[in-house]
Amino acid sequence: MSQVLCTLTSNATFVPQSFLYPASFHQIFSCYADVTNIVRNSGNGIYTLTGLNLTNYLSQNSQYCSLSFNYAGWSLLIVYEDSSLNPRQVNIYNGFKVLSNIGGLATSININLNNLDVSSTSNSKVGFLVWNSETINYTFPQFEENVKFNNNILSNPPLNSVGNIFNSTNSYTNSNTLWNMDLDYFDISPYISIGDTSANIIFESFDDRCAFQYIVTSIPNELPDATVEIATTNFNACQAGFLEVEFTVFNTNATDVLPSGTPVSLFLEDNTGNSVYITTVNTTQNIPIDGSETLTTIITVPTNTASPGELFVDVNRDTAGNQPIAENNKQNNTDSLIITLPEAPPNPSLDNISQCGTPNETEINLEEATTNIDKNLYTISFHGSQNAAENGQAEITSPNLYIPSSQTETIFVRVEDGSGCFSTGSFQVDLCRFHKLKIPRRWLPAKKTPPVVRQFSAFTKRFRNQ
Repeated sequence: MSQVLCTLTSNATFVPQSFLYPASFHQIFSCYADVTNIVRNSGNGIYTLTGLNLTNYLSQNSQYCSLSFNYAGWSLLIVYEDSSLNPRQVNIYNGFKVLSNIGGLATSININLNNLDVSSTSNSKVGFLVWNSETINYTFPQFEENVKFNNNILSNPPLNSVGNIFNSTNSYTNSNTLWNMDLDYFDISPYISIGDTSANIIFESFDDRCAFQYIVTSIPNELPDATVEIATTNFNACQAGFLEVEFTVFNTNATDVLPSGTPVSLFLEDNTGNSVYITTVNTTQNIPIDGSETLTTIITVPTNTASPGELFVDVNRDTAGNQPIAENNKQNNTDSLIITLPEAPPNPSLDNISQCGTPNETEINLEEATTNIDKNLYTISFHGSQNAAENGQAEITSPNLYIPSSQTETIFVRVEDGSGCFSTGSFQVDLCRFHKLKIPRRWLPAKKTPPVVRQFSAFTKRFRNQ
């Protein structure tokens, strides 16, 4: 087994604490340093701390000895990862506090433990390191020592019974000969609730003088981890501004099920660059670890939406902007996509058609009205009503051979691009009537005439001259 020598240097952070007994200050202190790289590089072995010789300082004041503060000690706090264990949230609260019933110090210390994220209460623990503990077993209430977690007295008898907590014990080795210090932990599962983000711990000592170094909480952290990906978008009914969005919610890197009803909120970027809340939908089933659920929703696109602009999807975000589901990582819940709003084709420029003919007989080529439209960009269809054109129904199937049923008709045109956006317009079809000419009798040919064709030719010429 290797041996590692650690020297206390100026890189350590010192936390002094003084108490008055009976009329002069007695200073005690603690310090801490991050030795992660040393331990990581050296591994398992025997570690020795040097540079903590206080002999000269203690010899100048004999009262340190009479108060049982004439000693020094050190500890090594290790947080490690084991992939075979379920995840846990470990919080370290480092500092230095002294309590005593003498010297003007308080007989209790009240500490709030913040930044908790309780998703499961089973097998939750709190531990601490306390200096200057004794082995005296107090039998009188006025001399009791207790630890209260959320106002509940902690104990683990017979090692640490109620009223006698700071008693030179080590809960990890079950030893009661850890002189001048306590290294203990307690089950706090009954005293916390899912969703808690803080807790309170109180140390009480009505006779002993104790110095508290650090507190550690270890709470199971079996949580889902919601992420989202936008799969597809499709503009539905271009003129109405409907956008169909398909997205998938995942529960990867998780240790628990993502519950049904997890909210997913959608946002669109407006013309000022701000994200505007649009709607919230919820997952419909429990998503297992490494599972997913695909959802589709149709949203109404506001008129001030930027184009191009950002579509933003945020899972575990409700209508109030809160994140109601506890999860491993709340920083990976979003996905976005740049979208361009489709624009309807311009209103078509159409020509009216006028042609001599007879209803129900004369054929009309309706395509002559659309010569101003680029047929390489747009698809054109002809309809008998505005409603049919808007809905793409009742299309005139042979527009180049169209036979009007009346002398004057209105034809409606639908011009559509490849995205489903369209515009409509209309034009008139007029059939000119044939008029019978009344020819004066003096223009009529004699009864005995050459063949009619030749006379007709002569007559036509004469008629035009007239």
